[in-house]
Amino acid sequence: VPWLHLETIAQQAGETLGANPRAANQSNYDLAINDEATEEFVGRRGIGDIDISPDNKVLYATNLNTGSVYAIRISDKALLKTLKFNGTLATKNGRNCVANDVRVFGLGIKGSGEIFVGAVCSAQSTQNRDDLFYYVYKFDPNNNYAQKLVSSASLDYDRDKAEVPYVSKVAGTPMP
Repeated sequence: VPWLHLETIAQQAGETLGANPRAANQSNYDLAINDEATEEFVGRRGIGDIDISPDNKVLYATNLNTGSVYAIRISDKALLKTLKFNGTLATKNGRNCVANDVRVFGLGIKGSGEIFVGAVCSAQSTQNRDDLFYYVYKFDPNNNYAQKLVSSASLDYDRDKAEVPYVSKVAGTPMP
């Protein structure tokens, strides 16, 4: 029996972690060899990261499906707060990241209790390299979880080619 079911927490926030795209009768062998059903959802469904407050009283978890961060009191598993980015996330040339392309994933908790949340603009829907961006926001639990952008930069730099190129069967695959 799990200690905490994070889908239940997501539902309390009026959200979901995202449905399992696999067929119920799919064998383990099929999953190991041929798991195309999940390919388009990698990095977009489930939990991205978890962390615990310095006083060990609050568990934080990122929801990849909605981009939310949940603050959960450990003692009674109560949802304390749902954090979301306010406003738009700017990319190169003054463009805004398309909402469906924002991927919230990483968490870091500082000794003071400040919460750092990492996100990227995947450029999946636009397929425009200028939209590839990363962001790090700080949420301050001592100030009603006020948010502040602390770092961002373009990710449109050149990369080496893979030895064996991966070919996705999914349209609109995130850009490397």
